[in-house]
Amino acid sequence: MKIKECKAIARKTLIGRYGTLIFAGILAGLIVMLFSTAVAGCAGFTLYHAGLLNSRLDRNVPFSLPLVSIGVVAFLAMLLLTWIISIWLDLGKKKLMLNICRGRKYGVGDIFYGFRAGSRPWNYLLAGLIFLIILLVFSLLPVILGFCVPRIPGINARTAKWAVIGIDAVIVLLALYVFTSFLFVTLILTDKPETGLSRAFSKSRELMKGRRIRGFWLITFSFLFWYLLIGVCRFTSLWVLPYIECAMCVFYLDADGSIWQIPDPDYPAVQTAAAAPAPGAASAPVIPESTAPEALAENVPVTEAVQDVYPAADVTGEDSIPQQDASGSIPEAEVIGTETAELRPEAFAEAAYEAEEAVLPELREGTAPEALAETQTELPEMNENSADQTENTGE
Repeated sequence: MKIKECKAIARKTLIGRYGTLIFAGILAGLIVMLFSTAVAGCAGFTLYHAGLLNSRLDRNVPFSLPLVSIGVVAFLAMLLLTWIISIWLDLGKKKLMLNICRGRKYGVGDIFYGFRAGSRPWNYLLAGLIFLIILLVFSLLPVILGFCVPRIPGINARTAKWAVIGIDAVIVLLALYVFTSFLFVTLILTDKPETGLSRAFSKSRELMKGRRIRGFWLITFSFLFWYLLIGVCRFTSLWVLPYIECAMCVFYLDADGSIWQIPDPDYPAVQTAAAAPAPGAASAPVIPESTAPEALAENVPVTEAVQDVYPAADVTGEDSIPQQDASGSIPEAEVIGTETAELRPEAFAEAAYEAEEAVLPELREGTAPEALAETQTELPEMNENSADQTENTGE
């Protein structure tokens, strides 16, 4: 699927759902802000009792080692707790977006999915820690090389400069390859929490085969204007970030083979959950525009074949199907209220069943060809009788 199509489907999917996503984003932001305030309070407590704020407060607070130690421990503990809470809330926001994209029941409470049993948030937390370490490594490598390469004996400044530029370019390309290969790790852990951490990384690499360039374009240049808009006006992130996250989920569902679950009636590949086949199951046969007897010969549902021939027929329930009397005709009172009488779809199935019952004894006696020849004339006669009954009833 093209990136343009992913973004178009994301925009249609978010119609009428932005309110829930914006409120969920505000609630998650307030929770993280509350814990961040606690972190700032611990830092202020530590600096105050360390005597580092005396010049600003015009006070002479003595240095207190026990209080400073408590402040440092509290600061580190609250910093770690804030990071864990933010990661788990991010897990909840991804779950909320996946529920929307899969057409499932969703609500603001989904942002607390990481605190529920069975969500396995520690795998998501470890994945975030791995990505953080990878980001730090790729960020520090250019700095380290830029400091060490010019100091290598025998290399002049011009050669060292171009060597650093070339090595930095290789590092950037390697980092992009790593991040695009593992673009779906967090979505896999959110969508399928039973998946192990190592399996999530390998599964993401499998799904991204042939999609790395599109994935790189999606997370970088595709939303470049929106990134700049967020930088200019932070308030716009309430609308832009759900749009980016939804486009990413659409890209993931396309790679996972479950794009049909997106509740978008304008998208031709989308089917309802009841009509769509389960993953790995055989798809239902396509019913051609044919008459009911031909459909019976191809073993397709009779009611759907009758609807092709008689579009006005109501075959949605047993109560709406007219019943035949002992003579096999449809009473006028039982005819569905339309200008033309509709045939009972079960008549075709009964004709096939009766023909089969007539053939089986002949097969046992060795006269199958004659029985088959007689059977081929029964169905056309049945159709002619039904057509005559329809004309009489209509008159």
